[in-house]
Amino acid sequence: MIRILLFIFSLHLCSFVFAQQDSLARKFQIKGHLENIETGAKIDSVKVDLLDEKDSLLHSIYTLSNGKYSFSSIPINANYKITFSKKGFYSRFILVDLKYVPDTTHSHLQVEADIRLLEKWHEEYCGDDYKIETIPTSKLYYDNKLDDLNWDIRVTEKYKIALNKYLNCIANRQKHLEQEYLRKQREEEIKKKQAEQKKD
Repeated sequence: MIRILLFIFSLHLCSFVFAQQDSLARKFQIKGHLENIETGAKIDSVKVDLLDEKDSLLHSIYTLSNGKYSFSSIPINANYKITFSKKGFYSRFILVDLKYVPDTTHSHLQVEADIRLLEKWHEEYCGDDYKIETIPTSKLYYDNKLDDLNWDIRVTEKYKIALNKYLNCIANRQKHLEQEYLRKQREEEIKKKQAEQKKD
């Protein structure tokens, strides 16, 4: 039986804010890796787009052979969307809300976000029922209580639920295919025995 990872993705947050004494504008940086959900392999050539809140493209890059991506020098006090897409995989996106970051003088925010992509080879059976591409993987925002960046747990959990339903659909489909295979094997064995009995 093909093993399926039910743990859907990891978003490892490592953020920090530090004050600078120069006159540079406040900036935001995000970086991480792209991995295959089912195999854990790093995925290269994933198109990573940085969009503004009106979905206008600001910048595009492609992941390296080790699956790495990085955006730096993104202005703070704005909302963004970061999309991850490659042929043969379901596209993913995360939301970044930096509109309400306090006016900390010359601050710089940095986050690491690892994204796991799911291949589309099950789409024929499960894709129409679970539109996981329309749900954000997570949302990053400035948490005033923590005085730091944080992930919105509600958004993350919503995606986990949708993706786990999809993975359960895949598991049920595989179970059905295995049962069909065993049934056909039994039928072939019965036919073979009946043919041997006729010869006798």
